[in-house]
Amino acid sequence: MSLRTLVPIVTLALFVTRTAPAGGAIAGAEKKDAYTQHDEIRAKLDFNRRTLANAYEQVGTRNPKWDDAALEFLDAIGLSYSYSGHNMIYMPGPVPSPAHLEKLGKAAVDAGCTDPLVLYCYGSILYDLN
Repeated sequence: MSLRTLVPIVTLALFVTRTAPAGGAIAGAEKKDAYTQHDEIRAKLDFNRRTLANAYEQVGTRNPKWDDAALEFLDAIGLSYSYSGHNMIYMPGPVPSPAHLEKLGKAAVDAGCTDPLVLYCYGSILYDLN
């Protein structure tokens, strides 16, 4: 091995051994109040509940014929939106499948629901299912 090759290899080895955390420690792991993916998912779920089911309860086009079906659908789709894009290890339980969401949305629409938010969410699921 030539000196030209050896110098960069030794330099890199010294850099790695001097800058790597001892024992494979994770930077910032000692912070007990660190923001984690669990926190992010909880924040998303809170936001989705406020802007879907709670919004429907406050200003939605309500009717006793479809209220229960619409709220069940909006709760389920809020859960699905919250966990979308996250690894399964962060999910506390099963997430509704698109087919199940389509079934819940169809039940609300079949009951006569005309609320724009419910129809939008139902349309987004139909789009996802092609």
